Amino acid sequence: MILSEQGYVSKDELSGPIENLADIVEEEDEDEVIEDGEVDEGDVHIKPVSRKPHRQLFSEVDVKLVFKEVSSKYLRRRIVEGEKRSDGRSACELRPINSQCGILPRAHGSALFTRGETQALAVVTLGDYQMAQRIDTLVDTEESKSFYLQYTFPPSSVGEVGRTGAPNRREIGHGMLAERALEPVLPAEVDFPYTIRVESTITESNGSSSMASVCGGCLALQDAGVPIKFPVAGIAMGLVLDTQEFGGDGTPLILSDITGSEDASGDMDLKVAGNEHGISAFQMDIKVVGITLPVMEQAL
Repeated sequence: MILSEQGYVSKDELSGPIENLADIVEEEDEDEVIEDGEVDEGDVHIKPVSRKPHRQLFSEVDVKLVFKEVSSKYLRRRIVEGEKRSDGRSACELRPINSQCGILPRAHGSALFTRGETQALAVVTLGDYQMAQRIDTLVDTEESKSFYLQYTFPPSSVGEVGRTGAPNRREIGHGMLAERALEPVLPAEVDFPYTIRVESTITESNGSSSMASVCGGCLALQDAGVPIKFPVAGIAMGLVLDTQEFGGDGTPLILSDITGSEDASGDMDLKVAGNEHGISAFQMDIKVVGITLPVMEQAL
């Protein structure tokens, strides 16, 4: 792709980005991870040239949008044709998992959970009933919660520079999802009369950070001595349909432990948490019209 000094691209110079993208993927070893930036951004395929008025030009924004669409289609095609995913895994293969408890000695409980390029630092603090979270309501009565989870997603976790302050809608939603996943396994207040606060800070993210908070939060609770009923874990499942565009008949392909690029390019993001006894929480974001019960059963 050709970028002029004014930020335009020459239509005559556009070459097949799918072939260029294929070269990038094929040059990577199976044990290496292809960064999202290498797929989503077109900067590496753009070089400056002098502007020639007789050519039809496109803006840089349009080129990046087209490149993102083409790269998304290429990643989907690789998956439905039976090839390995962008990081070399098969459809049902998980990323490497590593966890460490007691990483912060002065905290009541702490855990560092890492799954691939997603990492969460979970810290548990215990207090008395006066430390319960107070919730204002529309009426005069005041509600309180003895267990609450705070999810923090700093811009540095995805290599960006941005403002930090009050929790945004995404952080609140992910925190509530992780909180619902852990709440069913907590002991009754009669047996454990303490206020429990879990803080999950995402130190790096490449998909499924809320489920990493569930895993890290569960480990931190046990490190703090909270007598949970059962351990719980969370994972994000994806879906790619073998559409007619790729010569298929719409057969669904389920992906385990999706990355950020697979979330953006795929058809579903199903976050599910629980254990062998049942599901404690789940949330599904879907881009297609709907899915059948057999597909849902396979994903779960």
